[in-house]
Amino acid sequence: MTGDPIVVWRTVAFCAATFLAGCAVPPHRSRPSRLGPTRTNRVQAAYANLRPALAEWDLETYGRDCLLLYEEKEEWLLGCSEMAGKSGFEATGEVWDAHAILWNEPALTLSEKHLPYENIKLSMVGTVGTHKDEKGGAPNPVLIIQEWDALHKNHPGFQDAPIEEWLGVFVHEAFHARQMWHPQVRAVITRWDEPNRPVTGDDLASFYTLNEGFRAALHAEFALLEAATGGPQLPPIEARRVLADWLRLYRARERAFGPALEAAFPGRDAWFMDGFETFLEGSARYVESKFLISPQPVTLGSLNNEPTYRHFEQSLGKGPAQLPGLGKPGSKYFYALGMHLCHLLDSADPAWKSRVFESDRLLIGQVERASAGL
Repeated sequence: MTGDPIVVWRTVAFCAATFLAGCAVPPHRSRPSRLGPTRTNRVQAAYANLRPALAEWDLETYGRDCLLLYEEKEEWLLGCSEMAGKSGFEATGEVWDAHAILWNEPALTLSEKHLPYENIKLSMVGTVGTHKDEKGGAPNPVLIIQEWDALHKNHPGFQDAPIEEWLGVFVHEAFHARQMWHPQVRAVITRWDEPNRPVTGDDLASFYTLNEGFRAALHAEFALLEAATGGPQLPPIEARRVLADWLRLYRARERAFGPALEAAFPGRDAWFMDGFETFLEGSARYVESKFLISPQPVTLGSLNNEPTYRHFEQSLGKGPAQLPGLGKPGSKYFYALGMHLCHLLDSADPAWKSRVFESDRLLIGQVERASAGL
C-alpha cells in the first residue's frame, strides 16, 4: 500500500450537505454517460468482497448501499434511484442492484456545492458523506469514491499502484458506510455536530504526536500484537493470552494518560473515543486487510482484464502484520491497533463479531470477554 490515502468521512466539511437540497443544473450539460461494464465490474468486485463481512458483523439489515463514483468531469450515483431528476441527476438506462444508475456533471457536485476535481483529486480518494431521504429524516450515509482510471492517472500515490489498492480503499470505506447505519455507531457520530463534540481521530493523532510517553506506550502494545499476527494464526488459547497481555498494557495506558487526555480535551470523552476509534477505524482496516489477504474467488476472475491487476502479489496469504502500510503504528494508531485486535479475536473467539454491538464497549468489550480469567 502507498501510505494511508483514505480521507475519513467525518472530517470532510461538505459531508453535512444533502443531495436533496436541490442544486441548479449546470448549463451546457452533455447527454448522460453510461457507467459501462468495466466500471460496473469493479464496483461488483468490491461489493462481492464486502458482503460476507456485512453478514459476519450482522450489518445486512440496518441500511442499504448508496455509492457516488466520480472522475474528472462526471459522476454516477448507484443505489439511490430515488434521486433521479433531483440535484441534476439523470438516469443512464443502466441498472445496478435493482436501482437505476444515475449520472451528473460536472464532478464533483454535491447539493449546492461544486468541488472542482483539481481541488480534491489528491485529498479525496474515498469517504462517506450523507444525504436525506425523501421523508426528510436523519441523514443517511452515501459512499463517495474517486473512479479508478482517474485516480490512477492523476494521483501520484496511485500511478504505480495496482487496482487492488483502490479496491481495498473501496471495501474499507464501504464498510464504514454500513457501520454508519447501526444505532450504536450513529448514536456516537451524531454528537460530532454538537458544540462540545467528542474528540476526533485528528485530536487523538495530535496527542500522539505531542506526547512521547503515549507513543512509547503504544509502541509496546504494537510490539506485542505484531509478534502475534506476523505468522500463522494462533491457537485460541494463545490468542486469548496475547489479548489478556494487551489488555493489561491498555489499562496501564489509561491510568498513565487518561488524565492527560481529559486535561487536553476537557469534557470531550477522550478515553472513550480512543476505544471507539480503535473499533471504528480498526474494524474497517480489518475488513480491508481480510480482503487483501484472502479475496473472494469472484474477484480474481473479474479482474483479469484489468491492466493494473497484479493478482494480490503484495498481500495474498500474508499475515496482518506483513501487509505493507496497514499494520504499523502511526499518529492515527487506532487504525492498525484495532485491526490487529480483530484478527486476534478471530482466533480467540470466532463468534465475537456477532456480539460486538451489544454494548458501547464494542471492540474493547470483546477483548475483555475473550481474555476473561487469564
